Amino acid sequence: MGAASIKKLAVLFPGRNYSTDSPLFYYAVRVLEEKGYDILKVNYGDLPSESAEDAMSAVKEQALGAVKEAVGCGYSEYLFLSKSIGTIVAGYVEELLAIPVRHVFLTPLPGTLRYMKPGRCLVIAGGRDYVLKKDRLKDYCTSNQIALWQADNGGHSLNVKGNPVESVRILGDVVRLLEEFV
Repeated sequence: MGAASIKKLAVLFPGRNYSTDSPLFYYAVRVLEEKGYDILKVNYGDLPSESAEDAMSAVKEQALGAVKEAVGCGYSEYLFLSKSIGTIVAGYVEELLAIPVRHVFLTPLPGTLRYMKPGRCLVIAGGRDYVLKKDRLKDYCTSNQIALWQADNGGHSLNVKGNPVESVRILGDVVRLLEEFV
């Protein structure tokens, strides 16, 4: 069986305020399609507003259902591309389905650290991300031999406030890193 016959699936897990139509995902999809991946965009739908815990629980179950359905379709390679809360959801889904997944974690949350595995993931974050501090993430990735790239001036969306040119440069860097990873 040659490489051309391998079925590959990339699953996109958006952030709370960062949809799969946003720039990081838009350009990532172009790269992934060129590399022969089918694309599954997870949609969280309407979330409960009572508590963050209820919302996270609902997101996890919706994502699990969508990916579980795709797993039965004969894919042999899986790539999960996730952003912010999506990074926790992607790790949770992999853990429950027990399938071999390579991850690209974009601006992960502290709860994502437990899902990061050496050699199976690439972590991309902003050096000025207010959610998971630069030094904490760097120390964790270094001590666990996890590939990390940080945009020094990038925030949680990897944008540089007041500098669209720098923001676009970071976007280009992220796309190149993704292309090299897959």
